[in-house]
This record gives sequence, C-alpha cells and structure tokens, in this order.
Amino acid sequence: MKYVLFDLNFDHGPVFLFSLIPVFINIGMFAYITLFLPDDKTNRAFAIFVLLLGIWQGTDSMMRISATPETALAWFRISSASLVFMMAFGLLFALRFTKWSEKMSEMRLLGLLFFPAILFEFLMMGQQDTYTIEKDALWNWVADPEATLFMIIMYGWVYLTSVFMLVLLWRFYFKAPKDSVIKSQAFLLAAGFTLPLLGGVFEEVVFPVLLHINEVPITAPLMGLFSLAALVAIKKYGLMYSPKHQWGDIMDIVSEGVLIVDKQNKIKYANKAFCEKLEYAFDELEGNYTHEIFKIAEDVHKQPSLVDGNNGNSDSNGIQLTTKSGREIWMIISVAPYINAEGKEIGIIGVHTDITQMKEKESDLLQKEIKLKQAQEIAKTGSWELDFASGIAVWSDEACRIYGLAPEENKHTFDAWLSFMHPDDLPDVMDAIAESKETMRPNSFYHRIIRKDGEVRYIHSQSKFEHNKKGVLLGIYGIASDITERVVAEQEKEFDKSNLSALINNTNDLMWSVDREYKLIMSNTRFDKCIKQMTGKRIPKGGAVLADGFSGAQLDRFKVFYDRAFAGEIFKETEYISSPAEVWSEISFYPIRNGDEIIGAACHSRDISDIKRNEEKLTSTNKDLETFIYRASHDLRSPLCSIMGLVEVSSMEIQDKTAQQYLKMIGDATKKLDNILLGFVRVISVKDAKASYEEISINRLIDDTLKKLENNSGYSRMNITKMGTLQSSFVSNRVVIESIFQNIMENAIKYQSPSLEKPILNILVWEKEKEVCFAFVDNGIGFDSSYLEKVFEMYFRASQEQEGSGLGLYLVNIGVKKLGGKIDVWSEKGKGAKFIVSLPLN
Repeated sequence: MKYVLFDLNFDHGPVFLFSLIPVFINIGMFAYITLFLPDDKTNRAFAIFVLLLGIWQGTDSMMRISATPETALAWFRISSASLVFMMAFGLLFALRFTKWSEKMSEMRLLGLLFFPAILFEFLMMGQQDTYTIEKDALWNWVADPEATLFMIIMYGWVYLTSVFMLVLLWRFYFKAPKDSVIKSQAFLLAAGFTLPLLGGVFEEVVFPVLLHINEVPITAPLMGLFSLAALVAIKKYGLMYSPKHQWGDIMDIVSEGVLIVDKQNKIKYANKAFCEKLEYAFDELEGNYTHEIFKIAEDVHKQPSLVDGNNGNSDSNGIQLTTKSGREIWMIISVAPYINAEGKEIGIIGVHTDITQMKEKESDLLQKEIKLKQAQEIAKTGSWELDFASGIAVWSDEACRIYGLAPEENKHTFDAWLSFMHPDDLPDVMDAIAESKETMRPNSFYHRIIRKDGEVRYIHSQSKFEHNKKGVLLGIYGIASDITERVVAEQEKEFDKSNLSALINNTNDLMWSVDREYKLIMSNTRFDKCIKQMTGKRIPKGGAVLADGFSGAQLDRFKVFYDRAFAGEIFKETEYISSPAEVWSEISFYPIRNGDEIIGAACHSRDISDIKRNEEKLTSTNKDLETFIYRASHDLRSPLCSIMGLVEVSSMEIQDKTAQQYLKMIGDATKKLDNILLGFVRVISVKDAKASYEEISINRLIDDTLKKLENNSGYSRMNITKMGTLQSSFVSNRVVIESIFQNIMENAIKYQSPSLEKPILNILVWEKEKEVCFAFVDNGIGFDSSYLEKVFEMYFRASQEQEGSGLGLYLVNIGVKKLGGKIDVWSEKGKGAKFIVSLPLN
C-alpha cells in the first residue's frame, strides 16, 4: 500500500500546487484555533472541520500528481473518507454556531451526525465504494464515482449536509440583527461556503452533464475561498474571539489572487499570487487605479462592483485583464465589502480565480455549437425548446429551414407550429401530444407539414419534458427530422417491390431464394404451389428448403447445388422428377451478394419437359435417318462399284471415240456419286464412333494418314514437313483423330495453288497445359475471310475451283466437338489457310 500511495509523478506540478496551497491555509488555521482560541465545543468542531478540509484538499492534490490510476484511486479513497467526516464536523459547527444544536440533546445530535459517517467509513473499508479514474490533460486524474446504491446514498448524504449547512448559515445571517458583528460573521461564512459549493456544482455537474463540457474538479481548491472568508471573519469581526495573526503571510500562500481597493478603486493590497498572475510587483500596484493598471475595457471598469463597492453588496464577475507584458487573461472576481474594526465599509476585497483555460473551453464550445449547426444541416434535423412560462418555442436554424422559414423567424407559439400541420395528420398529432402529456413520457411520431409555399414535407418529431430539481414542469424540448427524401425513396422502393412481385408471380416458372442456412428468403406463387403439390405442404419464409417430403438423393443433390452457388458459381442443372408427373426442369443458380460477401442464392426453374420429349423424338428420328442413310449408302455403293467396273471394261473394248467419251462421263459421274455416298458413311461413322480410347503415337498417326493420301492427285507435288513432338502420353479416340487429320490434309492437297512450284503443308505439334495442339499450315488457294464462320457447315464450299462434297470440314468440326476440343481457322484468298486443333491431352 505504501508503494502505491507514493508512486508519484510531478509533471503536473502547477495543478498540484493549485490544490495544495489551500491545505497550508487550513492547517495553519487548525493550529491557530487550537493554540490561541478558546477551547469550546464550537471552536473544536470548527478546528477539526478545517483540519479535515485540509486533509481533503491535500489528498486531492496528491491525486493530481499520482503516476498511475491505482495511486490516484488510493488517494481519492482517502479523500472520500475525510470528506464524509469533514461534512459531519462542518454541520456540527454550523449547528453550534447558529445555536440550532440547543434544540436537541448532545447524544442525539452526535448520533445523527456521526452514525452515518461511521457506517460509510466501515463500508468504504470494505471497498463498497466504486470509482472510475480517467486521465485528464490538465488535472492529470479525474475520479468519477459510479452510480451504485451505496455511492448515491453516501454522496447524497454529503450533498444534503452541505446544503443544510449552507441553509443554516444564510438563515442565521438573515435573522441576525442589522449591522451586527455576528451578521457580518455569518455573511462571510455563508458567502465563503456558497461560492465553492455552487462552483463545484456547475463545474463538476452542470457543465459535464448538461453542457457536455469536460469536468473541472475545482471544488476542493475553491474551498480555499471559505477559508479566506473565515480568516476575514476571525480578523475583522472577532469570530471565535481571534487574536491578531499573520494574515498577510497566509494570503501570500493562497493560489487565488487577493486584491483590496478603497472606495475610490485605488489598490491598497495585493497578495503574491495576484501579483504573479498580473506580472507586477506590489510596489508597482499600490496606490494606482485598477482600470489604469490593468487596462480594463471601458464598459467593464464602470461596473459598480469594481468602482464603488456596489454599495456594500458582494458580486461575482468574469472580466478580461491585461498583464504587464500585454497578455490577456480571464478572471472570475468574487467580491465582498472590506470593513474595518469599527464596522465601517472602507473598500472592496476581491478574490481572483484565473479562468483563462475555461474561457478557451468556452471558445471551443462556441466552435462546437457551429459544428452542431453544420451537423444538423447535414442530418436535416433541427432542434427546438418550448418554455411553458412564456409559451414561446425557440427553433434552431435547421428547424427553421425544414419549415421553410428564415433563421430570424425562430420564435413560435404552439398554435403557430400546429398551423403547419397537414390537415389529414393533425388529429393523429394531437392524439400523440395528448397521450404524452397524460403519461409525461417522451413522444415520437411521424407527420406531414405544408410550408408557406405549399410544399409538403415528411417530418419525424421527437420530444421530452423538462423538469427542475423539484420536479416542476418547465417546458419541453425536441427535434424535427426532415425525412422527405427517405419517405419518397421508400415509396418508390415499395412501388418497385410491388412491380417485382407482380412480375415474378406472372409466370409459370419457379423462382425462390435461399440464405446460407438453407432457409427460404422469398418465393413466387408458382414455387409455393409446386412444393405443396410435391410434399403436401408449402415452405414458409424462413423455413428449411431441404425439408421432408423430398427423397434423400434429391436433398443431397440440391444441397450440393446451393453450396456451389454459395461458393460464387453461376450454373444451370437439369432435374428430372418422375412423380407425381414426369417433369424435366432446367434450374439456374446465381449467388446473392452483399458487397463482397455471398449471403445466399437466387434460383429459377423452367419446365423443359416438352423440349426434352421433342429432343428425344428428334434424336430418335435423326438416328433412324442416319441408319437409313448409312445402309442406303452402303447398298448404293455396291451397284455403283459394279457400274464403275463395267465402264472401265467397256472403255477398253469399245473403240468408238464418241462412245468412249460418253463412258468416261458416266464413269466420272459415278465416282462423284460414290464420293458423296462415302462422305455420308464417314459422317455417320464419326458421329457414331464408340468411346474407345487408347494411347496414340502422334508421329505414327500422321505418317499413316499421309500414306493413305499418297495416291491423291497433287500429293507428289506437296512439300510436307512435320515439327514438334509430345513429352506426355496422349490418350484419345484414334478413329476420330485420324478422320480429323485426313480431312484437313486432304483439303490442303486438293486446294493447293497450281501456280506455285513448291506447294507446302507444315504440320506442327505442341503441348500446352493439359492440351495437345495441332497446326496445319498450307500456302494453297485459301478462301475469303468472310467465310470463316461458314466453312464448317455441311455442304459449304469456299472455293469452286476444285470439286468436293462440302463434307470434309464438317467432319472435322464434328470430330473435334466429339473429343471435347476446339478448332480455330485463319485464311486469306490466295495466301493459304491455317487450322489449329486443340484436344484434351487425356
């Protein structure tokens, strides 16, 4: 505990001295009363009171230089303990000084005063008192008692004893005989106790709670004013039969500035603190007029309280003084008549408290008020206060703007406010106000107003009643928020919502959305009916979509679908249901995002049953047609081969040139027909190729394909090169790939340029990620680039210079798609063509 108490930091020395100086005054007064004044009950009570006052102020000063919150809390606990007994002895002194103690027995009096104090001390020893210690830039530490029941009772008791003591002293003053010494004693004690009590209430309660200004803990230091007043009462008016003492020495250690002037406002005395604050030596002040020395503004120095003593009445003013160096400081001056031993008023005594920092805070407060106006303008929220005594409400600038008024039109009666109400909303507003008056509770309601220019605005009004400390109703204050833009936006949103609802319900498709807990967010009517038809009950909003009534396989499947959407995937799935009817559905899943976060999935289901059935019919029809073509082609090729054979034999036996010419024409036509039928067979062979995969040697496959083309016309002229190889194994359908290669190479040979001496065909092979790529580049006749999108169509021929069936590239495209690959083509007329085929490596 010793280590905690003396863990100190003297960085806040000025604040420490500000709080500590009154301690020496009170300790000196305690010694003086004990050693030199008569030993009676009243004097003993006062001596112990000022001793405890000094201890209270001393512990407060120690808290200011505490290095840690623990040390500050320890000193504040000691301070609280001394405060409880201090007020008990203070009230005991007041009761004895005012003779109220004679109205009850000594034991009862002591029991009423000290039993609560002792009880509080025991509870504090048991650490029932709780405080919040906060760091403060000026005061180092500020202690805030927490609002527990014990703390409320204890500080309430301290407050009540303080108020009772103050009431006793003022009551005694007003009842004392006029111009009597005891009346002067009572006045000094009452005034000296009033100033710190009111200062403490304002600085530590009113400013932080009502005005939201940081707490200024000056109650303890301000009690030095009471000590000064008591000293004056002792010296001038014989309080407690005081002999002469070193009053000047005590004044020099007081932190507040003390100044005494005569009736002409000439300076007669200034203590050390006053001289230091104004940067003068006393010799420079004595005998001079105050307004000449301190350059007080003309409108200030003419105040009676500073010039002529205010005719014997005390006063308190805040004024701005100029120091010797020209620096301007603000001070609160607490003044009282300066009376000599004969009771004659000879001047004014004033205690000066430096409030420069407080004024700076007031300036900050003014800036905050400006910012508050700006904040109200941004928030479109005005404020107002209605005083019941005057019946006038004062509106803020923003409140005036909301109601379409100029800022100077800021005072209105209740009836004037009602005149802005929309007629349709007036009854509801009156009902809300009547209910609030009956219950005395804060009210909140929405209404419309009509400005003077006829514009209608939507308002949200809130208000609270204001009472004084006695519970008397003083007025009402509140705010008015202009919510017109929000209401209009909500109306538009509601309109859009209604349109959206009509849109999603005016369809036979199913629409619904699901959150990440697989609960239904919303659904359209068609979805609800479908679910009820399938499961016997509908899914309510917020209900589980993976509900009973579906098969386990369906639930597992849809959970996977939802999880994919929650992962950010956009996709479609086909779902088949056999009961209660055979239905195919195409379901789209789309993530719902809130910023970067996916919060659910939007789903859309379309009935594709008719499409599926038609596809099946079309597939069956195509299959039948392909079977017919395949068989017909095979059947037709047999007689065609016979015809070609007969034509060949006839050409050798018949010598007639005309007949031979006709036979040649018959042979060419027959070969052309045979090529067409062979193309049909190839198309169907590729389309119906079974999923038979094997490891393929690309180089060998290219060689085998080229070998098949050796007898083709123009092959011998081609300069064919192969480049590249594969490092990985290549697994695919050999039949389909051979068809792809053969048709591309056959086109390159067939459509070579006859004008070139060396037609070329370059075949390139390379590997890319999980793909194998083949490029076939020739310098043939090529074709116009406008045909690039049509070259893979059935029977399309980009060039008429060579005969062909128009099925070659169609076969290539079918084969590439069958293997899950892609093909790109480039060509320019007269400059050749380039085909790039990309296939899966495995």
